[in-house]
Amino acid sequence: SVVRAGEDRLIESVSVVLVGHVLDSDLGDTIDRIDTTGYAEVMALSLSMTGINEPSSAYLKIRATGKAEIQKALSILREVGKEKQLLVIEPIEMEAI
Repeated sequence: SVVRAGEDRLIESVSVVLVGHVLDSDLGDTIDRIDTTGYAEVMALSLSMTGINEPSSAYLKIRATGKAEIQKALSILREVGKEKQLLVIEPIEMEAI
């Protein structure tokens, strides 16, 4: 049986954590800013909320068409983080070590 047909165009992935008032700052808008690029998409999301009026955290897995596009998506998240006062915890690149 065929489970999937076609080419997988999103070949690079990265995981990022956002910390702050993630829901209050419109998480849907944050995801849309990545998804509407045409070269990157949020493929997985996990949300953790500690309590009312407390900061929350969101784990996002982003896939993109290449390494340069992953960097562009991270740049968008950095901009969103500044705008919405969210801490963006980026992945540690093993090549840099």
